[in-house]
Amino acid sequence: FVCGVVLCHAAPQLNFRRDNYLDEGMYPEGTWAPIPKEGGRVQIVSDVAKDLNLSYPLTVDLGSVDMVLASDQYPDHVPSDGLDWVHSRYNSLTGTLLTSFHMHTDDKINSISKLKVYDSKGVVIVNDAMTVAMETPQIQVTYVTSRNNFQELVVHFHNYDTNDHTIDTISINSGFYSIDGFKIKAGEHAVKVYDAKELKLKEVSVWTVALTWGDDSAAFGGRLIKELFPIEDWPKSSQCPYPVDGADEENFEILRDELHVNTHFFKSACDADDEDVFAAAAESNGDWYVLANIDFFEDHEIPDGAYPGIAAAFLGDESDSSVEKTWDVWQRVMRTNEDYAEYATYDGGHSNHLNGQYAGVTDIQGMDFYVAACAPHITMWTSTMYLRGSYDYLYNTRQNMRPLPSWLYSQGWCADCWSVKDLEAGEMVVQLASVIASGGKGLMLFESDITLRGGESWEAGGKFLHSVKFIGEFLRQADVDGALFTTSAESAITQVLNGPSELLFIAISTDASGYDDKTCIARNSHWIFEEQTIDQTEISIPSNLKEEAEAAGKSIKEYFKAVEVVNGSYDESPSDVEMSLNTDSSTWNINSLKLGTTATTARMFMLVPK
Repeated sequence: FVCGVVLCHAAPQLNFRRDNYLDEGMYPEGTWAPIPKEGGRVQIVSDVAKDLNLSYPLTVDLGSVDMVLASDQYPDHVPSDGLDWVHSRYNSLTGTLLTSFHMHTDDKINSISKLKVYDSKGVVIVNDAMTVAMETPQIQVTYVTSRNNFQELVVHFHNYDTNDHTIDTISINSGFYSIDGFKIKAGEHAVKVYDAKELKLKEVSVWTVALTWGDDSAAFGGRLIKELFPIEDWPKSSQCPYPVDGADEENFEILRDELHVNTHFFKSACDADDEDVFAAAAESNGDWYVLANIDFFEDHEIPDGAYPGIAAAFLGDESDSSVEKTWDVWQRVMRTNEDYAEYATYDGGHSNHLNGQYAGVTDIQGMDFYVAACAPHITMWTSTMYLRGSYDYLYNTRQNMRPLPSWLYSQGWCADCWSVKDLEAGEMVVQLASVIASGGKGLMLFESDITLRGGESWEAGGKFLHSVKFIGEFLRQADVDGALFTTSAESAITQVLNGPSELLFIAISTDASGYDDKTCIARNSHWIFEEQTIDQTEISIPSNLKEEAEAAGKSIKEYFKAVEVVNGSYDESPSDVEMSLNTDSSTWNINSLKLGTTATTARMFMLVPK
């Protein structure tokens, strides 16, 4: 314990991560986006006094740099070279302070000598001497969310070590809940659900999870967002899909019923009154939402009563245009937090090199990378386009953003955005599926052009999105790299998602050729897929699912059934695949899995309770 003039508290715990980035040989972005070989993100969890009556803004002093967390402090300059952003957030109920920041040089991180946080009246919340070891913990909390109207916390753990470990202690929000640990095998992923009623959680509540194992420790944290898996679109500005006078209710119904869109990016609505759109979303009781553009927040035009219908504050799209632009995003966050503290924040990106620097400045991180229809891309013109590029960019974003959520883009429908008017079915399904396989907690469409309604990609994409809607709550609670598995797949992306009570296996074909983004205006305009069969995949059933079956007094085979998720329902007798459960080895076997050339370029299978 550390004791000072103001308070006595446990010494802080933290986690550090380097920025993840992709193979420069496959995805060169040029010198404008430097490869992040130094620096990283730090999260520090401090157990401090409860019920402090703080006066904002707070100031964070790291020894070599201090900064006031207010939007008006740094209007035209970066406060310190090498520092990208800082947040410090206090949970008064539990006495928890979560301080997060990113620095892009090792020297800057090595210069940290303390953590002192105090309010505008000089009340010191924490004042500890400390340094940051630039070592990523072997056991990590990869994702945390709430469920059942914020009554429970879903916590994902992953052991990245090659050795088994026993987690000795788990502390949620400064010991508000102290929980016995458990054994986690090498490479294993585990999901736990904890009662959280007494935490009185809501959107933007601060959560933290601190772990100890052997002589090691780490702590992780974030803020909660709405309990929503958005299927969000960027609507054509002329199509105005909102169910209010002056907009187009028919277009709203088409997108809701055929593409299963439940959230619309909202900037304007033709002749409709903006307040009517906000009111309609709020009064829908969670049937649909708007992702409100930053202008509404900065111009103080969010109406009273709009909160239930706003998914989050949209602070920018592809904001990661340089190393220095993190401060623009940070200032938008500060302004939004100051005026509309109850809203979680979203910002989108497009660079794998800079993504790690931005991941964490907002509550939700976005990413786009499109691989068809002559769409522009961030990689250099001389590079080769890879079909798996969408997945690689999105998964890299998840790696940087964890344990926080990502809402990720898929290329969608737009007759006039790209040189090729419409995608083919296989191209569309692969990109939609890439959002799921990369661990997206929301799927965003660019765009949702209704003039392309009825085409092959519209029909195939709509059916896939129907399945996303059907399992959306599972996807919101689940996380990728969810189980150990082996597969014979050579020309496919394969991934396992683990949720509290269910497991999902997704396979996405990359056995395609013929597309050339340099000549696609005139020729080689589409990916041509080949049929393929994945002979064998064997998935080890994670401990949380085995424990659930055992608690019911049943074997895995007795408790679970294997199904395919197709067009918004479970198919218990799917064709072109063989599935079985082996109780003795605790494995799920998926054999002779056929991937096709159009709507079945991606397929999803689940283990669900009978």
